[in-house]
Amino acid sequence: MVVRHIIFAMEQTESPLLRHVGLKIAYIIKEPLANITNDVRDQLLPALHSATFGNILGDSITPDDTSPDRFVHLERDLHYLEIVFALANANSEYWLLQLRQDNYDHMQRCISISKALHTPSQNEEDYSELSLRLVLIFARITCADNYIWPEWDVWFAARPDNQVLLAKQAWEYPRILDECPDVVPLLVAFTNKTLSSLDDVSEENLAKLDKDTVITALGGISEQVRMEVDTRVDVDETQNALEALGTRVADSRDELLRKFSAMIE
Repeated sequence: MVVRHIIFAMEQTESPLLRHVGLKIAYIIKEPLANITNDVRDQLLPALHSATFGNILGDSITPDDTSPDRFVHLERDLHYLEIVFALANANSEYWLLQLRQDNYDHMQRCISISKALHTPSQNEEDYSELSLRLVLIFARITCADNYIWPEWDVWFAARPDNQVLLAKQAWEYPRILDECPDVVPLLVAFTNKTLSSLDDVSEENLAKLDKDTVITALGGISEQVRMEVDTRVDVDETQNALEALGTRVADSRDELLRKFSAMIE
């Protein structure tokens, strides 16, 4: 019964205040919410759509926009992303399938937030927590069970360096080493997928990359990975994965520099 009331509160026809209250309650009970098995679960993803972006107009951040339905709303979107990650991370093929099929545009919404966070006017430090949550969602949905990396053509064309910037910000989340040790394998998985995209970049798409931005971002990832390696005492599977990632980041950076130089020649 409680879940039905939460879903009702998040309906598109309700006021922004009521929708956001419904979303906050859903965030508070996100783990039990991820484990519901009755018919009401079919209504949850459409309700989350309504609560978070059903009434949003436009697809970019507008400076000084303080409206409750603005494109990026830090508290609202953190609650939303935490819920989506809880669903994706639950031991449930139902939620994973629903999110992968993206019938309610949740993955597209996540990609849109990612693009908006990296517009040149944005202060990256303000949105590092959003970036971390986005990376965890992408990693859980697209990197698990040998799932095929989805088509990122629209995302890549709009902001070719977006994936590596997102990875960099997630690694630089200030409390990740202390508060989020369990997310490191997901960060490694996403970063490896991102590096694969960069390694396979076509000459046409390479020309769209901003050299300084990408090289600096890879340097930032390399530094954070090295810090993570240095904080670990025991040699384990994660330690080995981090060391391998550090080597791969350096190799990808060197290869991109070679490709950029070849373009100039």
